[in-house]
Amino acid sequence: MLVGMLVTGLRFPHEMKTAAVLLGLFAVGNMIAAAVSADPLTTLRSLSVRIYMTLAWCLFVGLIVTNPERILRTIWLGYLAAAILAVTWAMLEYFGFINFGDWQAGLRAKGPFKDPNVFAPFLIPAAVYALNRVFNRHGLGERILNAAVFGFLAFGVLLSFSRGAWLNFFVACGLFSLLTAACLPTHRDRLRWTLVNAILILATVALIGFATSTKGIADRFMQRAVLTQKYDVAQGGRFYTQKQAIQKIATTPLGVGPGRSDEEFGL
Repeated sequence: MLVGMLVTGLRFPHEMKTAAVLLGLFAVGNMIAAAVSADPLTTLRSLSVRIYMTLAWCLFVGLIVTNPERILRTIWLGYLAAAILAVTWAMLEYFGFINFGDWQAGLRAKGPFKDPNVFAPFLIPAAVYALNRVFNRHGLGERILNAAVFGFLAFGVLLSFSRGAWLNFFVACGLFSLLTAACLPTHRDRLRWTLVNAILILATVALIGFATSTKGIADRFMQRAVLTQKYDVAQGGRFYTQKQAIQKIATTPLGVGPGRSDEEFGL
């Protein structure tokens, strides 16, 4: 696909040179790590995904510069639609209306994703985009619609019960709000933006309060709303594994090879 678009006239801007070089070094580093790993064949799948993502980035940059406003709007609206679909799927599954595989209703929402910790972070860029549209749309109806979409996606993040995603959501929305306020040209615009944020914060608090009034959600929320779980710090937990990985750098600076962390660290 990339070759075909190059043949038909796709061009890359000069400004992407530094980023392309860094991504190229990343890809080459992964190839070297795969080649010197204990089992190079097991790295092929993960290595191919990383190379594909690098090439996909080049493709999207080349497309965007042809018509930035139109292409970016198309990409973001597609992303937003995918996020809405994912949350709809997750809610139907969470509340027991549909069931795929051996997943049990009432646990942690994951939608079409393999894991809640992948599902929830996927929603956050879409939620920030919806937040941006709340302020930048002209009609009241459009603003209300985008505020509802923002709340819907926030509810999806909540149902994932992913502590990292919760933190990610609040930090991303908070930074976006602060940076937007700093870039607004007039005091009136900043006041309007502050009012929009105040309303959305109150609505989010009300949403959390309403959701946690349901016993199943409340129990799961109280269980997850702590800084660390036992499995985080116990032997074999995520922090223990991260410590092992840091120590491994001293003996294997090129890494253990793409996709071999499970085998190497017993994940």
